[in-house]
Amino acid sequence: MNSSVKLLIRSAKKEYSSIYIQVIVKRKSFLLVSPYKILSERWDSKKQESKNIEDREFNEVLLLMKKYISDEIKAYDENNFEPTQFKNWLIRKIKQSSNKSEHSSNSSNLLIDWYDYYIEQAKSRVADPITKGTLKTIQTSKKRMEAFIEYRFEVPNVNSVDRDFYRSFVTYLRFKKYNENTIGTDIKKLKTVLKFAKANNMQIDEFIYSDEFKTISKTKQQRIEDTITLSLDELKLIDELELEGTKAHARDWLVISCFTACRGEDLLSLNDSNISYDDDGDKVISYHQDKVKIIVDVPVFQEIENKLFPPTMELATYNRLIKEICKEAGINKLTKGSKTITFGPNKSDKRKVHGIYEKWELVTSHIGRRSYITNFYHDFELSEIRMVTGHSSEASLLTYIGKDNNKAHIKSMKKKRTI
Repeated sequence: MNSSVKLLIRSAKKEYSSIYIQVIVKRKSFLLVSPYKILSERWDSKKQESKNIEDREFNEVLLLMKKYISDEIKAYDENNFEPTQFKNWLIRKIKQSSNKSEHSSNSSNLLIDWYDYYIEQAKSRVADPITKGTLKTIQTSKKRMEAFIEYRFEVPNVNSVDRDFYRSFVTYLRFKKYNENTIGTDIKKLKTVLKFAKANNMQIDEFIYSDEFKTISKTKQQRIEDTITLSLDELKLIDELELEGTKAHARDWLVISCFTACRGEDLLSLNDSNISYDDDGDKVISYHQDKVKIIVDVPVFQEIENKLFPPTMELATYNRLIKEICKEAGINKLTKGSKTITFGPNKSDKRKVHGIYEKWELVTSHIGRRSYITNFYHDFELSEIRMVTGHSSEASLLTYIGKDNNKAHIKSMKKKRTI
């Protein structure tokens, strides 16, 4: 049976509003309350969802509810349509939609279970599917949360996360020598899971919305020290190495990454189908950035024109080989940075430890992206570099390489003054 299904709030005057479902079928309108509420100021009446970018999981729940109701109405026998009966049937279906997933009021209220619920939902959602990298990050965050829970000898519920829990968790991670970025990631994922739980009718402590519940990141000085790059001279040394087989292929991928700003997994998936040509007949690499879901076009510089593309390989293999390659090229200057080190007998128990190392030890697949920005920072406008890297803003681009956004205008003004 054909229908129109719409989500709305009845009044924006109240601080919180119930979300209603309006169904129009056979020229009759039915307005029924859903199980969900929202801050009135956040409601987008046109998109029928929250405006707040942090409410992505909540919006996904609303979308699934709307789709479920629409699909159920399609299957309804219109020959037996009677308004009162249909309204009662609709009320039951709305209730079923909120109980349909295992994230209902009957679900476990244990915090660690909600990590699993969120992961399962994220893997199955059609709109804005989760990337492999993001999935791996939250799975790793879950493992650290499990270790913290075991350390505390206390099993927390989703509503147990308050100021004391937050402070204890941060203290524990620092005691275990995790760096500030890792701690910040774990706090961010914890907040995501809790918001997802709240969107599914679970009670959570309002502390997570306070300024005190904040993510943590490296200081500006730490970011600068951890920005490891390869200069054009170092890339030349690497390119001149006499290598064979897989190691030669890894070297070519490394050089390509430094002239394309590709992330590791995006880089190793490139092939001839990513080559196109501009209006002047010059080669361009076009590819989809898996992390941020955008397509970028990268001009092919002469340094890599004859290297497109070597055979692919596993990212772990690539990361191991590029360290060996840089070591062979004599890139061994003592450098401040963070290196992943295994702790104890468990080889999976790893930390990034800040210190002074030979530079080749600090090389990872991300070095290509940072090298591209650093090497061409003075040659191109920031807006042009952003078109290649896919950064959302010039500020985020500069933060990525430890540059000061407050001084970004100086480079541009000096360049224009010399023309």
